[in-house]
Amino acid sequence: MLTQRSLKRLLVLSTVEDVGFLLLGLSSVSFLGIKGALIAAATHALAKTLLFTCLAVPEADGALDGEQTGLATRYR
Repeated sequence: MLTQRSLKRLLVLSTVEDVGFLLLGLSSVSFLGIKGALIAAATHALAKTLLFTCLAVPEADGALDGEQTGLATRYR
């Protein structure tokens, strides 16, 4: 993920990782695991919506394009 050049793709990769943790909570088949997975899914959806909304303006202005280095070297 550190060599990813697109911030939106980085957020999508983190979503895939978070889904793994949600499935882990659901697979526990306990009340606490399922309730925790549902709360985590709701907060994750809200957070990703806000992150993608905040990225809309810089992306439209072209501020996120043009660099050929990964995000880890660009924002260190």
